[in-house]
Amino acid sequence: MILEEDLGLVMWLGSILTESGYQAIPATTADEALRIVAEFGLKRVDLLIVNPELPDAFDLVRKLRDRQGILRILHIEESMRDPADPEKLKSDWIDRLRLALDTLSTLGPGSQ
Repeated sequence: MILEEDLGLVMWLGSILTESGYQAIPATTADEALRIVAEFGLKRVDLLIVNPELPDAFDLVRKLRDRQGILRILHIEESMRDPADPEKLKSDWIDRLRLALDTLSTLGPGSQ
């Protein structure tokens, strides 16, 4: 799940996840994220990519952790909005996502 208000950034991160074989679920607010989890009956969020500056971001993290236990999180940094070197940023994020996704695949779905 990607919690970010910048839709361009959401689409960019989502494309990296999709190319890696994962489903990217976007949300622009914490309330929307919780609504999506409830409406689709998601048992767990394997990875939350979150902008910690968004209102209620920490509340969302707490609610998801209360609901499912362990929650893997990557936070979106301000430097992503106007990077000095977009190609390096993309490479760095691909590495970060691969590490997080490799950890998920090693542990298996739903592992705690």
